[in-house]
Amino acid sequence: MSTLQFRFMDLPQEIKDLIYKFILCTFERKVHYIEDIDRRVYSHPKFDTSILLANRQISRDAFDIFLKQNLFVKVVFLRCTVPSYTWPLQVPIVASGKSVVTAFKGHVMSHFIEMTSWPEEGFDDAESRLINDWYLLMRWQDLSHFCQNLATSGIKPFNKTSAHRVEIHNPFAGTSSANYLNAKKQAHLLKPYREHFRGFTSFSVVGNVEPSLAAAVTQEVKEEPRVQDPHDFLRDMHQRKELGNKYFNDGDTAMASQTWGTAFLALMRLAWTPQWSSMKAQAGPDSDWTYGIADIFFRLSSNLVASALRVVHEEAKKDVRLAPQHVGSVELPYWYCYRCSWFENSWRQTIEQERNLNYRIACAHRIGGSPVCYAKEEICTADDLSPDDPLILKEMEKIAKWQEVSELCDASGQTPYYNWGSELEDYPLE
Repeated sequence: MSTLQFRFMDLPQEIKDLIYKFILCTFERKVHYIEDIDRRVYSHPKFDTSILLANRQISRDAFDIFLKQNLFVKVVFLRCTVPSYTWPLQVPIVASGKSVVTAFKGHVMSHFIEMTSWPEEGFDDAESRLINDWYLLMRWQDLSHFCQNLATSGIKPFNKTSAHRVEIHNPFAGTSSANYLNAKKQAHLLKPYREHFRGFTSFSVVGNVEPSLAAAVTQEVKEEPRVQDPHDFLRDMHQRKELGNKYFNDGDTAMASQTWGTAFLALMRLAWTPQWSSMKAQAGPDSDWTYGIADIFFRLSSNLVASALRVVHEEAKKDVRLAPQHVGSVELPYWYCYRCSWFENSWRQTIEQERNLNYRIACAHRIGGSPVCYAKEEICTADDLSPDDPLILKEMEKIAKWQEVSELCDASGQTPYYNWGSELEDYPLE
């Protein structure tokens, strides 16, 4: 009786390539959203490379597919605070760490980023701890997302405060695919920079690249972006706010934060660029455009407070010990709510808007286990603004209960954790 044996190497090359692609290039994408700009939460795609150890022929063929399909890109931040450049849009990272990333020689491109100027006011302790050299490895398919982040990151324009060197490599040199990265493929690799980068005054393309292509990309990237119509810009900000409101009301806090956050940062960057003066002039001296910008800035900031408060509450429901670390994410947009004068000195909050903010920050201090005096001060201010408001009176009762628990725990030497399992009550969004 004869038996049939399966021999992998006898399969057609096309079938073997499909198998290599499935094993080495199929990633389980788990997307996480950053709720706090100081937290580094990356999506790490996982794949099994053990097939590369099968034999020399399989290793050579499979590694070739591995590199061509994934097109790995090495990103090196020198003396930077990476978290703020990857917020609020989350960029999937394959690997991180200098030793791991530098040991891998299969990347087709490197992007070196170095800060050229720093804030005059310096950094606080938390920010200083984040300044470092960061080594990341990503796939080219996520590079566009990454470039969009860099082009729209930070408060001060990143394109004016950083230097960029993009280098194309040829990991296929010495193989049967030595000419794989031809001029067309090189242009494909550089496409995200042409799409998203403008006004980057210190930018260069070097390495295994056609000189004319490198010069054309560099020239495009250095060109200043066109000034957007001021009224179109303001309408876009309102549309983003409404979209974020829909996400929030549907229970998708992460997408709400992301949508509001991108609009918020667009306004912050506008205030630091020459485009602000150009757009104001284009809107005209008699226009109420600057008042509208200040108003939408407040509304976005206020909604981000509401979003961050929901995160604090959800974390507390999982484990009350996790809540305190999120209170800062409520305080930051709360602080920006009082900076609308950057855009228009005459803009003022309504009593209801100020009450809502005081109420939310009081809730955050209570749920996060801050000293009781912080929550009491904020809720009393809210009560002064809106006496006998049912929502405020309920929160005052909860804070009183929190104070009672705190005093009992202080007397017994215990940590005053309270049960925050009840539903969070809040005012409507802006």
